[in-house]
This record gives sequence, C-alpha cells and structure tokens, in this order.
Amino acid sequence: MQTDVLSDETRPADMAPRARMSVIRRLTKAANDAAVEAGRSQADADQMQPDDPRMWAVLDRADGLWVSHDQIVTELLECLHQAELAGDLAVCEAALG
Repeated sequence: MQTDVLSDETRPADMAPRARMSVIRRLTKAANDAAVEAGRSQADADQMQPDDPRMWAVLDRADGLWVSHDQIVTELLECLHQAELAGDLAVCEAALG
C-alpha cells in the first residue's frame, strides 16, 4: 500500500484548483482503498482460530494498513488546508459536488 501519495512537487501552496482537486481525489481513493484492505485483513483474522500463528501476521498487516490510511488522511487534510490558505477551498468543495 502506497503511503506517500503526494510527491514534493504536488505540495505547493500555489497549486491550481483543478490540480489540487486531482490530488484530493487521488488521496481520497487511496485512503478508501487502505481502509477497505485493513478491514478485510481484520475480518480474515477474526475468522481464524486464536492459536493460528497466521492470525498475528494478518493482524499485523491490518495494523500496517491502518497506519498507511492515517498517513494518507493526514496528507489529504494538509492538501485541504493548503486549498483553504490559497482561497481555493470553495472551488474545491464545489467541484466535489
């Protein structure tokens, strides 16, 4: 799971609203994908017997995916904050529908 969806080139505060919306959409999808995979891993672990050594590996994977999810959401919030500072938040919100 990719945790750093943004590169340094896509972080500038002077990003155009259209480019920023592309980043926001990409981050939203990445966060959703990470959450779905983490949930699946947790569900898989729930189906295993407590003495199954694989259960701990599956739970570790789920934990790692939740950490990735949190990092992506942090990136998303930073992107939204940059949009707000640039005065583009209303444009981004309107583009979201």
